[in-house]
Amino acid sequence: MINSRATGSAWVGLHSGYQPGVWRRLAEAVGAQDVGLTASARGAVAMKYFTANDAKNQFGRLLDQSRAEPVLVVKHGRPVAVVLSYEEYERVEELERAYWAAKAGAADAEGYLGAAETEALIDRRLALRD
Repeated sequence: MINSRATGSAWVGLHSGYQPGVWRRLAEAVGAQDVGLTASARGAVAMKYFTANDAKNQFGRLLDQSRAEPVLVVKHGRPVAVVLSYEEYERVEELERAYWAAKAGAADAEGYLGAAETEALIDRRLALRD
C-alpha cells in the first residue's frame, strides 16, 4: 500500500509506511530543513521519492511518476538515485552541451597561449609539484 504525507508544500512522498527516523536522516543528509525536502544549488526543493524497496516492487509506478517529474530513490535513509523521463534527460543533456559550448566560446574569444607561453606555464606548474 502506498501512503502519502505532505510536509508543508506541494510535496508528496511515496513510501510503504512512515518511518520518521529514516526521513529525518534523509533530510539531514541532503541539508534540508524539513523531512522530504532535498537540497539544491538554489536551496531546498520539493521532490517526490521512493524507497529503494518500493522502487523495486513498484517499478511501473516509479516510471509513470518519473514521466511527470524527477523522482528521488532513497536507500537506508540516503539519496542514491534520481529517475527522470527520457525527455527530461535530453533537456538536461542539451543544457549541459550549451553550457560547455558557451565556455568554449568564451575561451576561444580570450585567445590561445603561444608555444613559449605554454612551455613557461608547464614549467611553473611542474616546479610547484617539486
